[in-house]
Amino acid sequence: TIMSTIVAFGTMLFLFRSGIIKVDAKFTRMMMVAMISYLVIAVISIITSFMGVGNGWGFYGVGGIGILLALFGVGLATFSLMLDFQAIRSAITMNLPEKESWRLAFGLTVTLVWLYLEMLRLFAIIAGRMILNNVIQKKINETKPTEVVAQEIKKTEFYEKIETFGTALANQSFSIRIKKSELISSLEFDKNLMVQKNQLIAQLKNEKIIAPFSGRLGIREITPGILGGEDSIIATLDDIENIKLDIKVPESYSNILKRNLKIKATSESFNETFFGNLDVISSRVDPTTRSILVQAKIKNNNYKIIPGMLINIEIIFNEKESIGVPEESIIQQGTRTVVYKVIEDKTVSLTEVKTGIRNFGKVEILSGLSAGDKIVTEGVSKIRDKAQIKLINK
Repeated sequence: TIMSTIVAFGTMLFLFRSGIIKVDAKFTRMMMVAMISYLVIAVISIITSFMGVGNGWGFYGVGGIGILLALFGVGLATFSLMLDFQAIRSAITMNLPEKESWRLAFGLTVTLVWLYLEMLRLFAIIAGRMILNNVIQKKINETKPTEVVAQEIKKTEFYEKIETFGTALANQSFSIRIKKSELISSLEFDKNLMVQKNQLIAQLKNEKIIAPFSGRLGIREITPGILGGEDSIIATLDDIENIKLDIKVPESYSNILKRNLKIKATSESFNETFFGNLDVISSRVDPTTRSILVQAKIKNNNYKIIPGMLINIEIIFNEKESIGVPEESIIQQGTRTVVYKVIEDKTVSLTEVKTGIRNFGKVEILSGLSAGDKIVTEGVSKIRDKAQIKLINK
């Protein structure tokens, strides 16, 4: 610090004597304004230090502001030497009494002490920061790595969908009214039997009733007294190997709808997904509902779906294969979307990504990551950027 003060003194003396810096009225005014401003800031800093600002150091203890203020103080004290040099030169020029020399020497000494103290404060702040950083880094190095679960990014199928519902219809239906008085023998209509094409359903006095196609046999109840309900049976045959679904889709999706789009169908009655394709698309929009009527066909596994059921439907479109990450690995920071990318299985890097479609708990990644990268999927809330980690299996 003493050496720095001597170097600053010598430098200013050289600049003054060589005339590189001229001390005129403008220079003096600027220095006075700067010193008054610095004095005001120093007084405010002392007041705020009693309030705990900068851990008792006032403005000098607040991050980079403290270093900037200390640098400003050093510069101001250094250039104040110019005013002392000019005062001494003026005294010599005006042949002032020798007794004035003590006043000029005292002023120069005060400036040198001020410069020394400002340098001392600057070095103290810098040294304090270095020590603090070393302590923090040491603590970080001593901290045990955080245990997290990571996952390698792979390509996943993504798609968009239209969610709606529709009514299940038999692929083919057949019904016939049989008078009990003409019935000789028949299959048991109330057992929901599966019959094959051309199989005998009932033998009447004058004819045979043959199944026109394979399907499930049933009976439609008739209220007694209506249409001779007590004397008749209405037998039904439904081809339910494939089920038709009548669906109403909002007209806003008209540019998306086309034949053979994939269909996923579910029912509240059982936990199973059925698959099929869009088969027929109406050429008109219903002006009342502003919707387009479409029909899909789905494979009816184990004949679980029966005609008349309400079916939940997803019409799949815009299918593609992209890299995806689990939703729980995504962090939203304001307008930024980030993930923790694993670096060499030791540390993590906070990486900004751009996301797309979300399907089945996965989020499509449009940019920011590549297939084969590893990201943290569990333990996201326990780590920070550049943190040390330990990968565990789950």
